[in-house]
Amino acid sequence: MRISFIGTGFLILLSIAPVTSAIETDAYKLCQRAKDFWGCVRSMNGTDPQLRKYGPLQVDWSIWKPVNGSYIAQTFNSSGKGFYLAVNCLKAKINVTDRKGVWKGWNSPVKGFEYDLLEEICKEVGTPIDLKRE
Repeated sequence: MRISFIGTGFLILLSIAPVTSAIETDAYKLCQRAKDFWGCVRSMNGTDPQLRKYGPLQVDWSIWKPVNGSYIAQTFNSSGKGFYLAVNCLKAKINVTDRKGVWKGWNSPVKGFEYDLLEEICKEVGTPIDLKRE
């Protein structure tokens, strides 16, 4: 929607951007304090989360989004704290955000569950990798 007032000496343009792309992550933020967290997310997104557990992480597999050659999803640790997780299949690297939403930097997997997660998402998006576990 665009509104302009011309003839008053001012030109004001208001643009309302579509919010549909942000609904999924907003649901996670809005539901954080709900008694039934996943029920809240389910009702807000209109779909059931496809939860997969990797070590201390819960990943909603249904919300992976491709971004600049990587894949990003909202993830939760065992304390219920949400953050973003990114994987880059071509480089076999993982990145996560801190409490303020700032990316920490790309790292190779270290723990078994990190290898499992990276291998599974890369296989599903069509870029299978075979990592040598240290």
